[in-house]
Amino acid sequence: MNKEAIISGFSSYLSLYRKAFDLFNRKKTTLLAASASFYVILTIVPFFLLLIRIVGSLIGDLKQVNQLIFKLGNEVFPNLGPEILLKAQEIIQATLLANSNLTFINFIILTISALSFFNTIWSGIFLISDDKSFLKWWKHLKGLGVIALTVVMLVVAFAFHPMLLLLIKSLKYNLVVDIIYEQVGVARSLIDYLRSINVEKSALFKENLFHFLIFLSYFTFIYRWFFNWKISLKDSLMSSATFVGLLLIGKNLFWVYFFYVRETLMSSYGDYYTFIVAIIWIYLVMCFFFFGVSLSVVLRDRRVNKKRRRKEALSQQSQADWDFPNENFHENSEK
Repeated sequence: MNKEAIISGFSSYLSLYRKAFDLFNRKKTTLLAASASFYVILTIVPFFLLLIRIVGSLIGDLKQVNQLIFKLGNEVFPNLGPEILLKAQEIIQATLLANSNLTFINFIILTISALSFFNTIWSGIFLISDDKSFLKWWKHLKGLGVIALTVVMLVVAFAFHPMLLLLIKSLKYNLVVDIIYEQVGVARSLIDYLRSINVEKSALFKENLFHFLIFLSYFTFIYRWFFNWKISLKDSLMSSATFVGLLLIGKNLFWVYFFYVRETLMSSYGDYYTFIVAIIWIYLVMCFFFFGVSLSVVLRDRRVNKKRRRKEALSQQSQADWDFPNENFHENSEK
C-alpha cells in the first residue's frame, strides 16, 4: 500500500468522523444524552436486578453473577468514586438476599422498568436519523432482544474462562494425543512444550483485554440491532470501536476534570459529591453512545448513497446498451 492510498484512506475516515460530529451538534444530541442519563439513573438498579435474577437462575449462583456484573461496571466507571458502585452493589445484594425467587410479577415490573430506558434510546435514534420506523411498536420487542443479548453476554463472560481452560486441557490430554506421544518420538518434544504452556497467563486471560473484547462485540451487535441491520457488520464494528475507544479515553482522562472541580464539589455537596461525579460520568457515557449513533447514521447514509449510485450507473449502462442496437437498426434500415 503506497503513501497516497494511506493518506486517502485516512482522509475518508476523518471526513466520516467530521460529518458525524456535525450531525451530533446539529441534532442537539447533548440534550438527548441528558434525557437518557436521567432514565439510566432511574432504571439502572431495576435493570441490574433483572440481569442478576435471570443470569443467576441460569447459572445457579446469584452472588457470583452480582460480582461479575459490577466488575464489568467497574471497567466502565472511573476509578475516582468506586464507593458509588460498592453502595449500589450493597443495595442490590440486600434486595437479592431478601427475596431469592424471581416471580412472574417481579419479572414484569423489572422488565417494564428496563424497557423505559430503551424507549429513550429509540427516541434519540429517531431524532438523530429522522427515521420514523424507530417509533413503531416493535421497538419494545427489540428492547427485549437487547435484554436477552445482555443475558447471553453475561453468561459467556461468566463461562468463557472455565470452558476455555477445559477445552485446552482436553486438547492437551486425550487418547489421540497420548497415542501420538507414545508412538511418534519426534512429536514428544512438541507435545511436552505445548503441555508446559500456562494459558492462564496468556493475553486471553487478562481481564482488561477480555472485558474490552466483550464490550466491543456487545456494542457491535447492539448498534446493528438498533439500526435494524441497515448498517453492515464493518460499519457497526466501527461505531462500536469508536464508542468503546471514547469510553476508555474518557475514563482515563476524567481525573483531569475531577482534579480541578473536586474541592468545589466537596464544599458544595459534602459526602454526596461522588454522586454528582457519577451523574456527570453517566452523561458523558451517553454522549459517547449517541456519537456512535451519529456515526452509524453517517455510515448508513453512505451505504445507501453508494447503492443508489451503483443502481443509477447500471440503469444508465443498460439504457446505453439498449440504445446501441437501436441505432444500428435505424442505420441498416436507411441503407
